[in-house]
Amino acid sequence: MTELVATTLGLFPVAGWADAAPARGSVGADEPAAADELTAGGDARTREAVLDAQVAAGLARVVEGQLGWRDGLVHPLVASDGVEAGERRTSDGTDATDRVPRVVDDLRPSGAVAAELAAARAHLVAGDPPLQAVLPGPYTLADHAVDAHYGDGADLLAAVADLLAGEAAAFPPIETLVLVDPSLVGSPPPEELDPRVPEAVDAVAGAVDADVVLFAPGGALGEKLYAHLMDADVEALGFDFLTERADTLYNVTEYGTTDAVAAGVVDGGAPAVADADTVRERLAWIDEQVPTQEFDRIYVAPNAGLRSLSVAAAKSTLSTLADAAAAPLDG
Repeated sequence: MTELVATTLGLFPVAGWADAAPARGSVGADEPAAADELTAGGDARTREAVLDAQVAAGLARVVEGQLGWRDGLVHPLVASDGVEAGERRTSDGTDATDRVPRVVDDLRPSGAVAAELAAARAHLVAGDPPLQAVLPGPYTLADHAVDAHYGDGADLLAAVADLLAGEAAAFPPIETLVLVDPSLVGSPPPEELDPRVPEAVDAVAGAVDADVVLFAPGGALGEKLYAHLMDADVEALGFDFLTERADTLYNVTEYGTTDAVAAGVVDGGAPAVADADTVRERLAWIDEQVPTQEFDRIYVAPNAGLRSLSVAAAKSTLSTLADAAAAPLDG
C-alpha cells in the first residue's frame, strides 16, 4: 500500500503569521518579541506560528518556513563567505532568486540554515510531525550565480555542492531533506554537464542521515537529463504534475522512477486552492498512469514554494494537502 505523506517545499509567506494567532509557548500576539528572539531566520514568534499552522493542518512533515530567506532559494549562497550579494531584481516567479550573487572566492558554509532548523526543532514537542529541511538544489544555485572565481561550470557546480553539503552536515536531526531545483527545468544544464548534476546531488545527500527528495518544479525535465538524474542516490524524485504533466509522465514511464516520488499536485502560487477531493483525483491519476510500479511513498506537495500567497491561502493549501493524504489511495 502506498504511503501518502503531506508536506511542502517551504518558502512560506513572511508577514502576517504572528498577527493571525499566537504560537504555542511563545509570547502573546500583542507582546513584542524579545531581542534574543530575533535570529537569522526572522522573528521567532513568526517561525513558531508557521510551525504551529503546519501541525494544526495535519502535515506529516513540517518545515522551518525559510522566513529569513529574503533572497529566495539563493539565500544559502548569498549568506556564504566568498560571495557578493549582487543587485536585487524582480523575482521570476520560481522562488529561485531575488538577487544575482557573484562568487568571488572559495565558497564556505555559513551555518545559518542549521541555526534556523535548530530553532524550529526546539519549538516542536513530543507528538509533533518530524522536521523536514529545505535547501536549493546545487544546479539552481550554480545557475543563478555569476562566477568570477572558479572559471568552469563543472568546477562551480562541484563547489556549490560542497557548500550545500557543508551546510547540511551541520543540521540537527531531520527526517527529510528536500532539494528544490527549478533551474533543472527552467534553465537546464548543457548536455556535457548532465552527468555532473547527479554527482552534485549525491554530495549533498550524503551529508545527511535523512530521506532526500530532489524536486524540479516548473514543468517537465528534459529526457536526457532525466535519465541521468535516475543515477542520483535519493529516496525520491519530485515532479510538477500540474505543468507539462504529459511530458513528465513520459519520462516516468519510459525510464522508470524512484520507489518513492514527490508529487506537486497543488498550485503553490494560486490564491484559489483546489479542494482535497480534486487533489486526491490527481493522486489517483498518477497512480493509475504508472501501472507497472507501485510506489512505496508519495510525498503530497505543492508544485512550488508558498511565498507569493497570503497567510490565509497558505494555511488553506496546508489543510488541503493534509486532507488529501489522510486516507490511502487504494482504500
